[in-house]
Amino acid sequence: MKRLVGLCALITLLGTPCFAEGGDRGDAKPDKPERPDKRDDERKGREADDEAEMRRLIDRFDMNRDGKLDREEREHLRRHLEAEEQAKRERERRRLLELYDEDGDGKLDAREMARARREEAERARREEAERRARREGAGDAEERERRAREARERKAREGGADERAERERRERAERERRDGDGREARAREAREREARQRRARAGRSR
Repeated sequence: MKRLVGLCALITLLGTPCFAEGGDRGDAKPDKPERPDKRDDERKGREADDEAEMRRLIDRFDMNRDGKLDREEREHLRRHLEAEEQAKRERERRRLLELYDEDGDGKLDAREMARARREEAERARREEAERRARREGAGDAEERERRAREARERKAREGGADERAERERRERAERERRDGDGREARAREAREREARQRRARAGRSR
C-alpha cells in the first residue's frame, strides 16, 4: 500500500502547470537516462508496477474515455486515494494494536512501541527478501525457458538439416540408379546391334 502515498503525491502534482488539462507541455525536457547498475532490473520492475497501477486508475476514473484525466476526474481520483489511504492507516492502526498492545488499554507505551518498531522492521526486511527472491526466481524461470526454446529451435534446425541430407541422399541414389539403368540399356542395345550386324555379315558371306 505504500504506492498509494506516492500516488497521492502524484495527484497533487497534477495541479501544476506541467500537468494542465490537455497533457504534458511539449517543451518539457526529457529526463536524463540513469546509469544502469546492479539494481536496474529491480528499478524497472517497480516502474512497470507503478505504470500498471496508474493505467488501472486512469481506466477507472477516465469518465470520457479520452485516455487522460481532466481536472474533475483528477479531483475525483484524489478524493478516492485520500479515502483509501485513510482507511489503510486505520487498518494498520488496528493491526498494530492487536499485535503489540499487551495490556489492552488501546494505546502503545514506549516498551510496546519499541517492540513494534523492531518486529515491523524485521517483517519489512523479510517481505522485501521474499519479493526479491520471487523476482529472481521469475528471472531464472525466464532464463530456463529461453534456453529451452533455443534448444528446441536448434534441435529443429538440426533435424531439418538431417532431413535435407537424407532427402538428398535418396535423390542421389535414385539418379545413380536411373543412370545405371540407362547405361545397362544402352549396353544391351549395343550388344543387340552388334549381333544383328554379325548375322547380316554372315548372311552376305553365304
